[in-house]
Amino acid sequence: MKIEGYAILKELSRGPITTVYAGKQLALERQVLIKVLNSQWQQESDLLERFRREAIICARLKHPNIVNIFDVSTDPKNLYLIIEFLEGENLSKFIQQHHPLPFDVILHISKEILKGLAYAHSRGIIHRDIKPGNIMIDREGAVKITDFGLARAEDLPAITVQGGTVGTPAYMSPEQAKGQELDQQTDIFSLGATMYELVSGASPFAGKNFAESIQKILDLSPQPLMQIRPEILNWFSDLVSEMLNKSPKDRPESAKKILGNSGFKKSILTPEGLAGFIANPSVFSIGKAEAETQPETQKPASQKRFFLAGIGILAILAALLLFQSFQFEPPLKNNTSGELSNNRGEQITTVSNDTLPATTSSPALAEPSSRNKQPLTGEDLKNSTSTKLLSDIPIDSLDSIKLPDSQKIAAFEKPGILENGSLFVTCNPWAKIFIDSIEVETTPLLAPISLPAGEYYLELRNPNFQSYHQKIVVEAGKPDSIVVDLVPLTGYLELRVIPWAKVFIDGNYYETTPLKKPIQLSTGSYEITLINQNFPTWVDSIFIVAGKTVLREVSLKK
Repeated sequence: MKIEGYAILKELSRGPITTVYAGKQLALERQVLIKVLNSQWQQESDLLERFRREAIICARLKHPNIVNIFDVSTDPKNLYLIIEFLEGENLSKFIQQHHPLPFDVILHISKEILKGLAYAHSRGIIHRDIKPGNIMIDREGAVKITDFGLARAEDLPAITVQGGTVGTPAYMSPEQAKGQELDQQTDIFSLGATMYELVSGASPFAGKNFAESIQKILDLSPQPLMQIRPEILNWFSDLVSEMLNKSPKDRPESAKKILGNSGFKKSILTPEGLAGFIANPSVFSIGKAEAETQPETQKPASQKRFFLAGIGILAILAALLLFQSFQFEPPLKNNTSGELSNNRGEQITTVSNDTLPATTSSPALAEPSSRNKQPLTGEDLKNSTSTKLLSDIPIDSLDSIKLPDSQKIAAFEKPGILENGSLFVTCNPWAKIFIDSIEVETTPLLAPISLPAGEYYLELRNPNFQSYHQKIVVEAGKPDSIVVDLVPLTGYLELRVIPWAKVFIDGNYYETTPLKKPIQLSTGSYEITLINQNFPTWVDSIFIVAGKTVLREVSLKK
């Protein structure tokens, strides 16, 4: 494929309808994205119209929080969009990589999306597919809405989609799932689901299949965010719950109205601050946004604990400095009066060794009593009381502690001399976490798992996916993370249709019969729709079992 004025560098992604390439605009020497309609769809008028609409709508929108369209061709034989290149990733991957996100980051990203959405709504544009996958975060900290392929403009005719409703199931509004007329409120709901995922790590309406997601959207009232993560401020948790109301009239009036919330006005994180977080999340420090937007009486207990811990640390440091100054006083010398003085000429009072406090005795003069104790074994620790701290263990016994794997976590996950490491697991879609065959957590995690240094056997289990196994090494004092995409357990669907039909599975187009090979599907229930414009639409439900093939022989009749 050739496009005048542009060089295609490499293919980035290929979907069922479009393909995206990395490219270069030759005249301006800048990187771009080139989005083209796959050749097999160039005769499909509805998809041609959808592609054309995306170009028209995006060309109207010029805003820092909306991706730019530089060029477009609507020639059916050479249909393409030239899109602004962003060096970064979509919000879905960003959440997987950095969950749990600091509240300042959550607040800033939410605010930036709201600004772009408020602008689009002010221009009469409804996006209709707001989700993390359609939000881009670049390395410079910019947050931009992309993919207006399903958007609706007030002055453009509506577009119909064969075989299903418009949107992505886990982020659809209830009215969208029912196929009703949509307004700006549908984007408010979808953004609420996106903001919920920013905090929790997963959409509250994600299901094993299309039908389960729709059922959750219609019936499920998600748990308030402040119950999932206590450090999330009450006003933000209440706002997201309001955005997820089933009835559009019960949601906030508009994106612009939401931006008027005092919590967003006091947000202080900048794009540069977000870029700093992206570059080095481990050193990111929470700014003033939380302190300024949270009443003192509502500050989470964890925040108070951090404050008290800080005071304790300062007190310990002061004691150490005092102790050190006493221990390493310069050598004493006699002055002419026969009294002792130090090198600064200050007179001091002498004290006999047997009257010195124990804490000031020289290590060379008095060994700690623990030196005479026998090393502790794993059996000793196992038989000790559950409240025993590691600080009670003699120093030279630490290396000799040997516990059975089944007791490692429980025995060492206490404050004391031994320092733990930590492991954060991000798993798509979700999984139970087993460490050395012991179930410890279920993703999405709210905090890292604390483990003593050592080697472990990690296993992630989800009944509809292949189990994931890996040996991990935890280092004392060091955080580590792992991101896993589970591989679905799959079966197959074989369709034999007379005369022919387009095959839609859960509303998504797959192929036109006759099939080249059976369709591979993960375990679960699906709705199969067969469409041939000369016959009534055929619909059926199937259940795919791992390793099995489901056969359907269909004769379409008028």
